[in-house]
Amino acid sequence: MAMAQPTTVTEPSRNSPLVVKTLTRDMVRAFLEAEEYQYFTDADGDFLVEFGYDRNTGGAMLVRIDIETSRGTLLAVTVECDRYFAIERRFELLSLINEYHGRFRWPKVCLHEDEDEAIAFIVCELHVDLSMGVHGRLLHELVDSAMSDGFAFWRWLKRRLDGEPDMKVLQPDDDEADIETASAPSTGAMDVEDAPF
Repeated sequence: MAMAQPTTVTEPSRNSPLVVKTLTRDMVRAFLEAEEYQYFTDADGDFLVEFGYDRNTGGAMLVRIDIETSRGTLLAVTVECDRYFAIERRFELLSLINEYHGRFRWPKVCLHEDEDEAIAFIVCELHVDLSMGVHGRLLHELVDSAMSDGFAFWRWLKRRLDGEPDMKVLQPDDDEADIETASAPSTGAMDVEDAPF
């Protein structure tokens, strides 16, 4: 009698084979484990990844990854910050969200209000219909991009709320870790002879 071989889950990473499969929670779990994220699952099976306080966002971040199957297969990734705002600031926040959407395509950013608590909060979202299936590399890129785009929005929002008038945008050759210094003015004087033109 032959013994059943244990099943293995292909890790969704940039090195995964391009085999399209039906999206499963095991694929999401494999992504989180390949990236070495500590995660929880809630009662609905959603994956929750909590990050500690980040001075660049002004709060602690929460990423929720869900697979919705009510109509097809939808990957939903939300990025939230534990920052809450007085509901009276809704128009200021909507103006900033519109400014962001005018310059960047992702993430989709929504303002939500809790009238009972008189607070407003912001959620960054990515929803992708994967009913036709997905391969590991694409899943990795989708989740990774949703997370980094959500964090980028929160860093941008904090700078704007702190009164910085100009957006600091990464240039193609900049490292994300250097964003704070990427557009900082030089303090050293340059002789005309040394100018790069």
